[in-house]
Amino acid sequence: MSRGENVVTIGQSSEPRQLPAPLISLRDRAAVRFRTLLDAFFDSADDALFDLSERSRSNAEQTTYFDAMRELRMQRQSMTLAFQQWLSRAFNEGGHFEPAPGRHSEGESDLESLSLVDDDDLEEQVAVDNMIQRIRNRYNDQVELLRQRMAELLGDLDLASSCNPLGPEVICHGLADACSSLSIDIRSRLVIYKLFDKLLINQLDNLYTEANQHLSDEGVLPNLKNPAPKRQHRSSSQGSFGGEGGTAGGDVTGGAAEASTQQPSGGTDIRSLIEMMHASGSPGGAGSAGSVGNGSGSSVIGAGQGGTPVQTSELVQMLSGVQFSAEAAQAGGAIPVVQNMVSENDRNVRQADSDVINLVSMLFDFILEDRRLPETMQALIGRLQIPMVKVALVDPAFFERGGHPARKLLNELAAAALLWNGSGDSSRDPLYEKIEAAVSRILNEYSDDVSVFESVLEDFAAFMEKDRRRRELVEQRLRDAEEGRARDEQAQAEVERFLGQARAGRTVPEALVDFLDNAWSRVLKWHYLREGAEGEGWQQQCALTQRLLWSLDPDPFLASTRSVVLREIPGIVRSVKESLEEIGWDPFDLDRNLHQLELVHVDVLQRLKTAPREAPPGLDEGSDAGEQLVEQEPDEAEPGQEDDTPPELSVGAWLTWQPPEGDPVRCKLAAVIRATGKYIFVNRNGARVVEYMMSEVNRALADGTLEMLDDGLIFDRALESVIDSLRQGQTA
Repeated sequence: MSRGENVVTIGQSSEPRQLPAPLISLRDRAAVRFRTLLDAFFDSADDALFDLSERSRSNAEQTTYFDAMRELRMQRQSMTLAFQQWLSRAFNEGGHFEPAPGRHSEGESDLESLSLVDDDDLEEQVAVDNMIQRIRNRYNDQVELLRQRMAELLGDLDLASSCNPLGPEVICHGLADACSSLSIDIRSRLVIYKLFDKLLINQLDNLYTEANQHLSDEGVLPNLKNPAPKRQHRSSSQGSFGGEGGTAGGDVTGGAAEASTQQPSGGTDIRSLIEMMHASGSPGGAGSAGSVGNGSGSSVIGAGQGGTPVQTSELVQMLSGVQFSAEAAQAGGAIPVVQNMVSENDRNVRQADSDVINLVSMLFDFILEDRRLPETMQALIGRLQIPMVKVALVDPAFFERGGHPARKLLNELAAAALLWNGSGDSSRDPLYEKIEAAVSRILNEYSDDVSVFESVLEDFAAFMEKDRRRRELVEQRLRDAEEGRARDEQAQAEVERFLGQARAGRTVPEALVDFLDNAWSRVLKWHYLREGAEGEGWQQQCALTQRLLWSLDPDPFLASTRSVVLREIPGIVRSVKESLEEIGWDPFDLDRNLHQLELVHVDVLQRLKTAPREAPPGLDEGSDAGEQLVEQEPDEAEPGQEDDTPPELSVGAWLTWQPPEGDPVRCKLAAVIRATGKYIFVNRNGARVVEYMMSEVNRALADGTLEMLDDGLIFDRALESVIDSLRQGQTA
């Protein structure tokens, strides 16, 4: 049999071997399923991209969505085929397919890959890693059951998760490979990855359920209901990531010392961090085994003092006993707490655990030194340091997974705290109470079960979502009110400008001044609000206004003009009456105004009888005199705001505003009123904080009165700061 899609070389042998029949049928079923999923994805993605383009705030953003939409339409068939071929290769290579060769290779550390720089390849890599982690988080048990059944079929019980033909790594890198043919920039590519994450990943449940059921029906581990623990492999030369002394006590199962055998699927490789810390001479890294640094360059607990090393599980239990105590809250972090515990018992800390404690301490040093966090919130979040140390000690994924529930909770709490403005009685503030409750739950309930963080995170996220909807409703009411007020002010200003210009050089009888300023001004304003300056109704009313003013003070004021005015008056009066009736003007007031207008017209006609004589100008010429006033209006806008450069702020941006007196206030740009150039800032409760015109915003940003508030992921920013600090220590 020739080597084809059903033949694969297993292991190091050059002899071809046919895939087991259940795998062949599973491969074909998966191909059909993914074809259906991809068809649905492309249909949904087209609609989603169109909706995004409609809501985009700039031409550049809209272009990004249109580019992605066009490329997906053109490359739909080729992308589907490319992914099908990728999936077929993953099956055909019988568990030896590497979806991302060279990534996270064992035994070497790519320190530069840790740098969180704005690089296209790194951004794409992070997007793919996030998709992988999302699948693993959501379908972990189903994926592991499938891996174990495939391992049984292939006779390779140590089948790596990344080599599972239907595992997250194969699927997500396959989607990335299918996207490689797209001629789009990184922004459009990331949009597509987000759509994969949103529209495709959520549809994999049936795929994994059917795949497991199929293999079970084929007799492959039919009684397997729950995934068995994965076998851990560790060479005797590896030890823990701390080097010598790291295996003291032998208690490394499930602890942070296992990190050297883990393959990160997103986030930061902890082994590389430890190596950087050792190379930089940071406390706890370059010193003797068992030392714990305090973040300031000195060792707190020395090794080699004859004490017995504290095993990881024992250290975690000791920390659990004090994490809620007042002593821990006042100690200033995990390091003093550990120092007191081990010194009292003449014990020592293993190198691996020392490294982890130092890393968490450095991260919290950054977080608690962030001046944008209110001191009250710093104190609350700081109490999570010991629980976070415990998480890091027992779960190396804490550093490696961006989606780790403990990290996500810390990010969510810090992001919410950044938006909080301290008050005299913070205990009555709902946000403060919720953050305090979240911290208390972690301190009270977390022992070694990370699901506590998931529960607290879910509860806090629900609170923030409810709070966000409430704030959006308040802000929308504010925007609607301000935009309505701005339109009203703009219309009033335009009406006053037009009437002032139209009345220039004309004498309006005193009896009709109030009529023009009130009743007729309302007519003009009503049409401007409905149609704007380009509306046909507004233009018609402007022309009628000019004819009306001309009939009150004809130009030229000659006896020969009298016949023209006499013919025009009935039409003018009829149009004025209809316009007032259209806006629902009071009938009694309307009759009174029309009577006043009639008296004024009679007076004008009487005066024209005794006016000088001249050749009659004719009706058309008289009408043209009124029409010319519309043409004489200046088209150019008044100088001012149009010359200002709009600030680089979008609605929803959070800033810190420094009032002339008092403490800085955190506020959000809730509305930009384009008609007036007004920028309105509100606090977290939706109450107005300050208003600026466009030019004033630019000045406030320039002089520091307004400062952008970075509400990004605080854990990731802290990790970036630690990496930069360690790298500088290496080069110093």
